[in-house]
Amino acid sequence: MFFNKIALFVSICCLSICFACSSTDDSSEPLNDSIVFIAYNGKASFSLSGSAQDFDTDKDIVFTGESSIMLPTEVFGHEVKPLHDMIMRIAYDTVTEDPTIAMHRCFENDAMAVGYTVQRIDSVSHRGAPSLETQPTVDSEFADGQTIIVGNVYSLTTKLLTYRISHYIYMPRSAHGITTNEYITYFLPEARVLKINDVFTPAGLKVLPDLIAKRAAKMRAQLGPTSIEALPALGSYIIDLDGSIHFIYQPYEVASFAQGEIHVPFYPYELQEFFTPTGKAIFGF
Repeated sequence: MFFNKIALFVSICCLSICFACSSTDDSSEPLNDSIVFIAYNGKASFSLSGSAQDFDTDKDIVFTGESSIMLPTEVFGHEVKPLHDMIMRIAYDTVTEDPTIAMHRCFENDAMAVGYTVQRIDSVSHRGAPSLETQPTVDSEFADGQTIIVGNVYSLTTKLLTYRISHYIYMPRSAHGITTNEYITYFLPEARVLKINDVFTPAGLKVLPDLIAKRAAKMRAQLGPTSIEALPALGSYIIDLDGSIHFIYQPYEVASFAQGEIHVPFYPYELQEFFTPTGKAIFGF
């Protein structure tokens, strides 16, 4: 397996955001203007032993894994270790010092999920991670099954960093692959990953599904038909750059696959009675 690291250094003079109700608290000011991420890219391919007969092929079928992920080391001088570890946990279901090891284990586990014993084979990638082997035998673009994991910054302000991890998987001979997106909301001043129950009270969490369902029904022209009876299964939400809060449902979760990922938005003032003290601090209530 080949991996490369790219350190990205970005200096900015100022980042600002206008929420529907914004806070003037000095804690929103960056400690410095430095942003540093490291990009990790990797891939691996596996032969699924004994699969040829089941799939009526001359050779055992092949499953590949590829990943490109950005991991933070510094954002405006704030502590980012909790964010780093959460990214690793969601992307690869583990936290290790070496992300390349976590990638390989994740690729192998996804390959084994097809139901066969797996064997590493040489491969070549079309996504920027060329094989070190002189005679690669498999081009992962044409593999029989595939997993692709991508992680990058979705949005960034002086107070909040939203990170998205996309996990695409295609099982051999399936009608199509499927992509699941998970979002991390990181509150920079407190160096905290904010889950949905950190932003909304228990009472608010009980009434939110009905509010979301009603909002989605009003947005039928944009979203299509939906069937919402609960909060997103992954607890997925984002705070967008305009300050709106989006509750996010994965394909098939509340609508047809063709409708894709469903975003149901609200402005903070519409939900302010349901915020925890942390939620109120974020939006300046």
